[in-house]
Amino acid sequence: MVSNKYELLNHELKQKLASEKTQYHGPIYHYTSAEGLQGIIKDQKLWFSNTQFLNDSSENNYIYNLFPEYPDKYSEKLLDEKYFNLIREIANSYLQNDFGKIDKSTWWAGHIFIASFSKDSDNLNLWNYYTKSQNCTGFNIEFQYAPFKINSRVLDYIHGEVIYDRQKQEKLLANIICKYNNVYKENKSKIEKEPIEQQEFVKNFIDIIELHNIFFKHPAYKDEQEYRCAIYNITNYAGLLPKTRIVNGIFVPYLEIPYDNESITAICSSPSNDDILIKKSLEFLFFSTQKYNSHNILLKESKIPKRY
Repeated sequence: MVSNKYELLNHELKQKLASEKTQYHGPIYHYTSAEGLQGIIKDQKLWFSNTQFLNDSSENNYIYNLFPEYPDKYSEKLLDEKYFNLIREIANSYLQNDFGKIDKSTWWAGHIFIASFSKDSDNLNLWNYYTKSQNCTGFNIEFQYAPFKINSRVLDYIHGEVIYDRQKQEKLLANIICKYNNVYKENKSKIEKEPIEQQEFVKNFIDIIELHNIFFKHPAYKDEQEYRCAIYNITNYAGLLPKTRIVNGIFVPYLEIPYDNESITAICSSPSNDDILIKKSLEFLFFSTQKYNSHNILLKESKIPKRY
């Protein structure tokens, strides 16, 4: 069956992606506001936000900007003309946010939820995002490792470093395009004559593209050193239902995912003149929760000088 070929190919492509994004094995830092920290500590859960509602709206279609406008770039790979036109239509539909053109499918970012971390323990840009005014305090939670224990039998979960290098991104995308071109050419008659087969082909192609899109980001954001944990294909797990929160008047879907308390090793506060008071308030937060061994959690402050 052709569908078996898709499964084998996507497994191979996932392994290739994993080899590019999982080189880092050190601590990761989740930046958040004071309100966010309180909820995370008290509920022992982190929020995975739906990728349609990320701060940078261009992230949803970033990978499609890497698609070639003309097949010249892949001329030596002998792309099938009808296949190339098909994937170009997919890319253009995503770039125009006109997903209905793709056989009225819903295979897009709506089923992907992510939690963001950084490899940088003291990042000025991230502090600035969570401290909108002089009187705001931001925090980051240091996790010694990706803290989620996900049952892979009922839920698809993947984590690793974000890839900012344009050459790496294009190389990975070219590999997908060429591998799927080979499958298309081998099953050309079946895919072109049977609508169900073409839908299956498109679905699997978009699924692997979207999985890569999670870990592709514009090089301008390289300073954030982002590390992502992602849950996708949540329809496979009926017991995990999204909730919503209001952000700028919009209902943003998110998932609440428990984490391992023992993975927290430190809490750091943003640049401030009230370091002693902030530290005392954190001690009370952990004392009121009584779900952590606070003696093993280091409370510290940013080393970046406070600006006036």
